[in-house]
Amino acid sequence: MKNNINIDEKEKWINEVMNSTADMQTALPPIGLYEKITLKLKEPGKARTIALPVTQWAAAAILLLTINIGSVIYSMEHNKKALRTATTSSPIAIEMQLESTYNY
Repeated sequence: MKNNINIDEKEKWINEVMNSTADMQTALPPIGLYEKITLKLKEPGKARTIALPVTQWAAAAILLLTINIGSVIYSMEHNKKALRTATTSSPIAIEMQLESTYNY
């Protein structure tokens, strides 16, 4: 008996949910929308122009170029200092720098 009550309540709930949209009106498109769409399809539209922030791109390129030049100069100075210290130190120290010290 309990199953019959649950089934009846379930069917009643399903019917209520299905009928809940009965009072709603269907959505209608704005008046003249179809004509606007067909007009745009028939006429070739203007080409869209996309504005690029040229000044920002130029500033970024200059910054990147400056950083690259700075790193090249720093690397060259570092290599010169390493070469000076390598030539003034003993031959054993030079050999030790050339040898790999990795354990794997």
